[in-house]
Amino acid sequence: MIDAHFVPRFRPSLHVAATERDCAYIISERRSNRLGGEQLVALLQAIDGVRSVSELTTHLSDRVSPPDVIYLVEQLLARDYLVDADSHACDERAAFEELMGWRHATPLRVSLRGIGTCNAENLKELLLAGDVEVAERGDLIVCLVDDYLNPAIEAVLRAPDAPVLLAKVHGTRLLIGPIFGAGDSFCLHCLQYWLRHNRPVQTLLERRKGSTISLPKASHPASMAIASGLIALAIQRYAEGDRSLLRGMESLDLASMQSAKHQPTRRPQCPVCGDPGWMQHQAMKGIDPRAESELPLHEGGFRTVASGETLRRHERLVDATCGPVAYLHAMPGRHIGTRKVYVSGYLVCPTAPDSSNPFDKVCAGKGETDDDARASALCEALERFSSVFQGDEPRIRSSTKSLGASAIALDALQHFSHEQVQRRDIINAATRDRRRQVPKPLPDDAHIDWTTAWCLNDGSRHAVPLVYCFAETPPDSGHAYGIYNPNGTAAGNCLEEAILQGLLELIERDAVAIWWYNRIPRPAIDLSAFADTWLTRLVDDYATDGWRLWVLDLTHDLRIPVCAALAHHARRDRYAIGFGCHLTVELAVKRAITELNQLLDPSVDAPSPWDREQLKDASFLEPSSCPAEAPQLFPKGTLRQYIDQCVDTFARAGMSSFFVNKSRPDIGLSVAQVIVPGLRHFWPRFGAGRLYEVPVQLGWLCKPTPEEHLNPAPLFL
Repeated sequence: MIDAHFVPRFRPSLHVAATERDCAYIISERRSNRLGGEQLVALLQAIDGVRSVSELTTHLSDRVSPPDVIYLVEQLLARDYLVDADSHACDERAAFEELMGWRHATPLRVSLRGIGTCNAENLKELLLAGDVEVAERGDLIVCLVDDYLNPAIEAVLRAPDAPVLLAKVHGTRLLIGPIFGAGDSFCLHCLQYWLRHNRPVQTLLERRKGSTISLPKASHPASMAIASGLIALAIQRYAEGDRSLLRGMESLDLASMQSAKHQPTRRPQCPVCGDPGWMQHQAMKGIDPRAESELPLHEGGFRTVASGETLRRHERLVDATCGPVAYLHAMPGRHIGTRKVYVSGYLVCPTAPDSSNPFDKVCAGKGETDDDARASALCEALERFSSVFQGDEPRIRSSTKSLGASAIALDALQHFSHEQVQRRDIINAATRDRRRQVPKPLPDDAHIDWTTAWCLNDGSRHAVPLVYCFAETPPDSGHAYGIYNPNGTAAGNCLEEAILQGLLELIERDAVAIWWYNRIPRPAIDLSAFADTWLTRLVDDYATDGWRLWVLDLTHDLRIPVCAALAHHARRDRYAIGFGCHLTVELAVKRAITELNQLLDPSVDAPSPWDREQLKDASFLEPSSCPAEAPQLFPKGTLRQYIDQCVDTFARAGMSSFFVNKSRPDIGLSVAQVIVPGLRHFWPRFGAGRLYEVPVQLGWLCKPTPEEHLNPAPLFL
């Protein structure tokens, strides 16, 4: 029950207007409400911040009964429209603080620090004007910096006597936060790791120079005033109990006036706040033989988590300031109608910038739905990021001879022919693309770096060349003898999921290489037999744009479905192509078609997927009447059961299976590279083996194709 002497007044941020006898509006910058009833409107008009409840009762006695006056005042208080006029200020500042939700500030003493040329006088004046005490020792230390990579920050954070708020006040991109020392979720070293990751050119220059690079200072009186104001507001929010800056940062781009929130990820492998041996410990563990969780089927493949949930878990990692993925958005020109295609990218500091774009690595993702394609692009970028050498990977320096039976030799992985090795100087002189070059043969006694791999057949531990598994490895790790090959690398919501997807990619690439380089006609798959509305609609969309679409069955001796989706534009005489492999034919078809969507560039002047001059006869791309290979039937099971069936399939063909665990604890997504020596990539690698043997074994060819008669057009997608 309110006191009769209580003097009500509308909150300072509210404006009250009566439009009719029984209708009034209460509005502010952030809300508006309509109130009705003659008695309530009469009361609203009578409240002036001077009359008490008792006086209002007397004033309204001819229109509103005393009990109703008290009831209506209580209702307005409950809806937060009124305050006590005797104890609340009514001015612009009070209105602002009210709109900001500042009502329960804790008295705060602030200590200011400026690193380098950063001056805190502007901020000090604002804090004092806002009744914040500024002292030499405070409850909060505010550290103004020109750059979060400034090494002087460490001294401020070393055993501080209060939490420290970092703020970058120079330049056109202002940063505020985080606050260190009050329940930290990550350390300065974690934050600086991510910041450096997103400045690869600066990092490269510093690496070559051997010292820190300081960019030219940039400031303006107006920018400094804005920075001081934003920091003062952040301090007030902290005093009011807002703890969001304990977990992240906020930025304002003064050039675009775009603001953003950032949530840097703590690195469990951080050498300062975590375990620097994390990757070493992880490498000592093989696949868990007890992993027998039931496998739900989700869109786009055998995934344990739906694409929407994968996005929810990992989309926070997209951050061009302090995340592993710099961008993620629909791909212009290819994300059209039923063709769902997204593009993502991550940044790399190259060990040897030998291409036109060595820093920005572009990835793409596809699927039936936006969520599928978006999650696919995000996971592709995280998979590739996890495959970039960071220095904490398990590695030993040794030779093939010293490692003996535990070594997975480079020759067994790269498959270059004797002829290619003999012509390596000529081949290499014609291109700067490392994928197209032929490395030197690795002598048995040459020492290179090796990393840990586990055999999926018997659980034994092995060694595989580091340079084969990770990008941007040190120059002396084995660059002369091999290159990074991402074939068989996949991401998953768990390690088993990643391994299964990697196995399927290896099977796909092997079948494609055998088909492509031998130019073997294969039968078409009847898409109408699936009675799938998405497939039907997609084929119609292609036809509307002038493209004929068909799918070839490339399933070979492993009897796991592999498909090639092709499209041809008759008027432009242009081709597009995509591949897919899965444990069921329908999923293999859909994977091939969604990859076709991803790789199809509809622009008139788009380049061909292959060199048309080298491949003058493309008749093998058309469907043939030859019989299809009967695929294996995979009954519903667990991830481990599917993996075991694939591994058994390879074993029957005389091949062993291995995997390298590339999962990064700060990413939270499992990444594995599966390696099956003997399986072929669709890159031009013409060594002896399956490329020549399988077509004859299956009766597709009467005799092996001589190397000089293989398809001269290399396949790089």
